[in-house]
Amino acid sequence: MIKKINILSITPKTGKKTGGPNKVFHNLCKGLNRINVTFSINESPLKHKYNLVQSSIDALIDVGLYRIPSLIGPNLVVLPRDLPPFLKLNHTIFLHPAEWCKDLWDIVGYNKNSIVIWPVGIDWEEFVINRTSSANRVLIYFKRRNPLLLKNVLEIASSFGMDSIIVEYGKYTEQQYKEALSVCKLGIWIGTSESQGIAQQEALASGLPLIILDVNSFWDEYPYPSYPFPRKFHNFKPTSAPYFDKQCGIIIESISQLPETLETFLDNINNFDPMTYIQSKLTLEKAANQLLGYFTKLQFEESIRNIKNISIPKNIMKNGYRAKKYLVKSGARFKK
Repeated sequence: MIKKINILSITPKTGKKTGGPNKVFHNLCKGLNRINVTFSINESPLKHKYNLVQSSIDALIDVGLYRIPSLIGPNLVVLPRDLPPFLKLNHTIFLHPAEWCKDLWDIVGYNKNSIVIWPVGIDWEEFVINRTSSANRVLIYFKRRNPLLLKNVLEIASSFGMDSIIVEYGKYTEQQYKEALSVCKLGIWIGTSESQGIAQQEALASGLPLIILDVNSFWDEYPYPSYPFPRKFHNFKPTSAPYFDKQCGIIIESISQLPETLETFLDNINNFDPMTYIQSKLTLEKAANQLLGYFTKLQFEESIRNIKNISIPKNIMKNGYRAKKYLVKSGARFKK
């Protein structure tokens, strides 16, 4: 039975800002507490059997060079080309938050280690909203899409006699988000590709059903993708809602579908049950237990913790990786 894990993360240095990577860290910690598993943060992976490299490239270099079996991620890097090229990672397991993220790596032929799907849990109790029957506004969540889409959605909502509250990615606090959720009876989501979509799932946890205006391409992000995807992915279809079904609402692919969809949505709004979806699929406890299960799949006999001679390419300093510093600190020496 696993009683303690070591989490290697940059999040403690960045505080509690609203955002995906920080939410992953904090919700994971909450989940581990719920199932009575203790954890340390940013201790040397050499001191621990169970290590999760959540968001630290430096820690990835450590577990790679010392062959320390570890879980990596989710979303430590976007594509395999972003990994330090000198590392052997066959003793690790990569966590991807959704199937479509894994598909990207399959397309480029990545096969250096195992990949499993792991979405972090949602603290649904934190988002139990006292929404009154008078709540009749529409929450419009907007994240890096063409501003004309937002303008069109606002006009369509207005034509239905609905007042809108705009929540724009990166420009709100969690308290402001909760306040917006409390006065709305539905949401329209104008997002980009989401590896998990934690803010979206928090809205669902509050009981707010959603219409998702899905992306058809990475290049739907405005004015251009925040990550420089290769052109080979031009026809790849990600999604704005990787965890979503008919309990949660309706997904559409074009703004032209919105008027008819909104009319149908309003006629059936009491039939949606998004909170139940989150409580059955994405709880803190379920995610934490799933993570522990992945630790048991690691092959610990492959660990080589007392390395004194490591042969790695001379270009290890490329892209700012600090492998040489780590090797010098550990007493290892370079083979020339």
